[in-house]
Amino acid sequence: MIHKALRNIKLVSVIFVVTICATLFACTQGNTDGSDDAETSGTGKDGRFTSTGSSGSQLTIIAPEKVAVGDTSGYRVIAQDPSNRALKNLLITCDSEQGIAILEPTTGVEHTDDNGQMSGVLGLERPGSYVFECRASGVHNLIARTTIIGTGTIPEGFNGFAGAAGGGLGGGRVTDDDTANIRILSLEFTDAGGTSKFGTIDTARIGDCDGDSTTDDPEPFTNTQYTIKIKNTSKVQRLKIESVKFEINDGAGSQTGTLNVNAEAAPDSEVAVNGLFINGVPPSQVYTGSSNVVTSGTHAVKVTVRGRLGSGDSITLQSTQTVTFGSVDNC
Repeated sequence: MIHKALRNIKLVSVIFVVTICATLFACTQGNTDGSDDAETSGTGKDGRFTSTGSSGSQLTIIAPEKVAVGDTSGYRVIAQDPSNRALKNLLITCDSEQGIAILEPTTGVEHTDDNGQMSGVLGLERPGSYVFECRASGVHNLIARTTIIGTGTIPEGFNGFAGAAGGGLGGGRVTDDDTANIRILSLEFTDAGGTSKFGTIDTARIGDCDGDSTTDDPEPFTNTQYTIKIKNTSKVQRLKIESVKFEINDGAGSQTGTLNVNAEAAPDSEVAVNGLFINGVPPSQVYTGSSNVVTSGTHAVKVTVRGRLGSGDSITLQSTQTVTFGSVDNC
């Protein structure tokens, strides 16, 4: 009987030690840096990003790694206790850097369901790389965060997701985009004599090309057209040209009106903008959109082009060219 009792005591002791070790392991797993929150870690390309808090609980974000700008995508947040059981009715708060809009829940805040999950919808407003973060309130000390990349260009007419939550984490990293070097490549004028023939815009008309007074053969004459070539150096944004205006340094302050145009350059491409520069025939030539009369001479002509990028940012381009206005024989 004594030996049997000793065996029973030894067995209880082993079970007790094992139980203590298992409990200590459960209490210490997932937080190796001594802080309240363990670092968020990605578990691969399946879009699962998990945070393990000081209690051993877990918060996981399931979201896409990439979303096209202007598009939306669903996401899920899963809260689990140390035994992987659902944490029900846990308040989850999500936020993002500017560039990600949280469409659902509309405030970015919602409780988990009976399965320990909260689902929502997010949208990408511009190209770049942006942090998306969710926190669990209470004693669990859980934060999970991931990075979502906005791909493609900003769609024409897209102005974001009005009224959406998100953006509270500040800026983000906009994809490197060269908008500083968008520029005017060339400015040309065309009339009956061709494209800037002899570098001169024709401002005088010869009445009789063959010198025979019995025939009526005046010099061919047309209105003067302009062509502006513009380079869009942005790799992700479209460039829409909205207006053109010319100023002529002729001592009289001549200028055209503001000429509305509708031209567009795709990312990393060129666009040619065409329109009327001078209207009428001598001696009644005027700059289009104004009553300023064209005078002969060599003048500096400055063109101002205004437009807008796909992001909505306005852009102004200017170029100055010396132009001669005078008689050209186009007979």
